[in-house]
Amino acid sequence: MTNETPSPTALGCLAALDQRIARDTDTERLSRWRLLRERLVGELVGDLGLIEAGTAPGFELASTVVGSPPMTLDRERFLGIMQSSTAAGAMSWVDWDHLVLEGDVLMGDGRMHAVTGRAGPTATVAVTPLVIVLEFTADQIGREVVWMNSAQPTTYDAEGVPTRDDLLAELAGR
Repeated sequence: MTNETPSPTALGCLAALDQRIARDTDTERLSRWRLLRERLVGELVGDLGLIEAGTAPGFELASTVVGSPPMTLDRERFLGIMQSSTAAGAMSWVDWDHLVLEGDVLMGDGRMHAVTGRAGPTATVAVTPLVIVLEFTADQIGREVVWMNSAQPTTYDAEGVPTRDDLLAELAGR
């Protein structure tokens, strides 16, 4: 089955963070919301510099995907995977259901959308339910814990799934 366009849109998913940034007046909280936004923009448009800048030297990612053994990555391995994904043209965004920031901890849940392939007139987007916990260390992410369900790939008309160039142009216009 081919759907016209993924919903919500890639940049539409940044709106939840933009709303929090616009209304939060606490300096520390604002820096964390902005850091998360930059990290997500980096993952969306393949900017490894944005991802790396927000990742603390002692960073650790603990990830559990239903049906797979748990995995823990240090900063170097995490950035290596992000570099490979970026080089392969991977793009992902999160449609948040909930985002809560309290002190040094952010918790959120929603669905991650990852463009996993383009072929002619179609694009495949894998949608994965997830829960994420971020622990901040000063102005960087020190630890990330992610629980994900199985991905559900959906085929869309390629015109409805933006490319990195599309997203970069739209972000530049904001």
